[in-house]
Amino acid sequence: MDKRTIFEIIADHGSVVLTLVFAVLLICDKVNPMMRMIDNPQAKFLLAVLCLLAFINGVRLSVSLHKRRLESYRRSQENNNEE
Repeated sequence: MDKRTIFEIIADHGSVVLTLVFAVLLICDKVNPMMRMIDNPQAKFLLAVLCLLAFINGVRLSVSLHKRRLESYRRSQENNNEE
């Protein structure tokens, strides 16, 4: 595997794992607000990482969809030119 594939796997799985971590932290924070599960430096750091991974995945998806549309458009243009 190349570095790009490894990075994509980490970004995908990291987003899912951190989302589940925050879901658990939010539930724990609702059950016992005195523990302040969300209002601490570690949670804020994890939230920043989650935001970064979500942004990266969004950009990757947008680029991928744009490439597919371009390929589809080019294929349709080639088919129209052949006719």
